[in-house]
Amino acid sequence: MVGFVFVGGVVYSSFEPLVRADSLVVVNGRVAYVGSEDKALRIADTLGLNVIDLRGRVVMPGFIDSHAHLDSLGISLNSLDLRGVDSIEELKRRLREYADRVRTRWVYGRGWDQELFREGRWPSRFDLDSVINDRPVALVRVCGHAAVLNTKALELSGLLNSRDPDVVRDERGEPTGVVVERTLDRVRELINESYTVSDYEDFILSAMRYAASLGVTTIGFVSVNLRSLQALVNLESKLGALPIRVRIYLNPEDHGVLPESLLRPTPHSHAYVVEIV
Repeated sequence: MVGFVFVGGVVYSSFEPLVRADSLVVVNGRVAYVGSEDKALRIADTLGLNVIDLRGRVVMPGFIDSHAHLDSLGISLNSLDLRGVDSIEELKRRLREYADRVRTRWVYGRGWDQELFREGRWPSRFDLDSVINDRPVALVRVCGHAAVLNTKALELSGLLNSRDPDVVRDERGEPTGVVVERTLDRVRELINESYTVSDYEDFILSAMRYAASLGVTTIGFVSVNLRSLQALVNLESKLGALPIRVRIYLNPEDHGVLPESLLRPTPHSHAYVVEIV
């Protein structure tokens, strides 16, 4: 039996009506008692549970987020953060360090703002090529409406020799590497398609752990595609239980094409609920 007794704090078990106590007993991951410290300590002695002094801290029920995108959150958490970068040289340094440790096919980042750059200009594909020329790179501006790609990314996207008006060109008519709006949306789709189930496992696990760190214990995961669903099933199998409870809402277009392996009950199937919407 695994459990803890928390004493010396303020424990809210309800807000309507308001119910407040000073102790909490958790056994095998479930709340077993909320009430007085004396009784909680007797339970600890009887069951041999560890006692933790809250020292005045507040305990309350976990938050529930009814609409979230764990995959997008995970991608954001695992992307190169370029917010506040004040030069192209600093952007290149961070890109080099990030690329050495990221395993996804595309190298993806977001947050740069050329108005902060000491060089006084936009970054170009040649800046990125000087750091990475054998993997596609896409770095999205802080506004989300523009990005700079390296030459490899332009080639894979079919944009290097296109006449797409959303591909920015220099005075000679050569692509600078900057793309905007609808063309950027298509590049994002290519990046998302390149992610493997293993990539999604990393993304979703980091997103769940981040949510748990903020006190969110249940999430409604909306617009779930098949790779995200497979990743969740894999994580549950590997971990034994997910860090938080996840209620899954599948993409409508995926209805009717779910592999039988994803529908088979698992020992921990209580951790998520699949709902077709």
